[in-house]
Amino acid sequence: MSRRASERCPLLLPDDILGLAVGLTLQADHLLDVAVGARHSLSQSGEAILRCIADGCRFDTLQAEATILGIKAADLYSLLDFLNAIGGLQRKRSPRNQLRALGLTLRTACMGVHWSPLHRRRIFSPLGVLWASLIATLPVIGACLLLAVVCAGANLAPLGNALIFALGSCIIFVCSITLHEAGHAIAAWKYGAQATIIWSLGNIALLHRRLSPGAESIVSLTGPAAGALLSLAGGILGAHLAWHSLACVCLGITLLHILCLWPGYGDGQAVASALRTKHKGDT
Repeated sequence: MSRRASERCPLLLPDDILGLAVGLTLQADHLLDVAVGARHSLSQSGEAILRCIADGCRFDTLQAEATILGIKAADLYSLLDFLNAIGGLQRKRSPRNQLRALGLTLRTACMGVHWSPLHRRRIFSPLGVLWASLIATLPVIGACLLLAVVCAGANLAPLGNALIFALGSCIIFVCSITLHEAGHAIAAWKYGAQATIIWSLGNIALLHRRLSPGAESIVSLTGPAAGALLSLAGGILGAHLAWHSLACVCLGITLLHILCLWPGYGDGQAVASALRTKHKGDT
């Protein structure tokens, strides 16, 4: 396994058991993503590898199969990275190996190798997107609580007040992210597309089948608008109640949702792509 390949994939141990996520089915010569209505063509070797994953195999068995088929390690990791990008890769690991993987992650990080987080996947539901938003924002929640403790330790604020402020800020942030993603999903549903949630620690996104350029633009804009409106309402309420610190936090969260519309990133990139497609279609 090359270092470059490892940087593009989740960490896999030899006795990890791999599988395909719900919503992915392997057919004659292609992988069908039922959730987004997409087909991914496969070569004969790629089909054999995916059949091993679909049957639920150990990672070392998959590597041996790839060697027999003449598939390079970099190509194997590229396929696994693609599956992980759409939330299609499942991984079962024993508790003992979880500790082993943590140690390996820390050691390889010192050498500049950073493994991709393993993405989870499920069909959109209100509780599902709330849970996914909570997991995705855990690093932010942890940082806020740590900052509260540090502020209390430096005598900048009482510990109780600092923790209440941190928890309130986290609740608003998580709720705004939940509404952001729910806005995308509801808008896509209005156009007849079912959404699938993809999430990992620090990241969350929604997948759906391709829509018309106009519909894609509306779906992409609805999420940031919904999240920004919620956090902006929290800011207005905080200012009205003279909770100026909370109002500033809400304003910062609102700006984060607006920044999602930057043309080179996320929702903004999707809007820009849809507008380019529409422009090409009109010319």
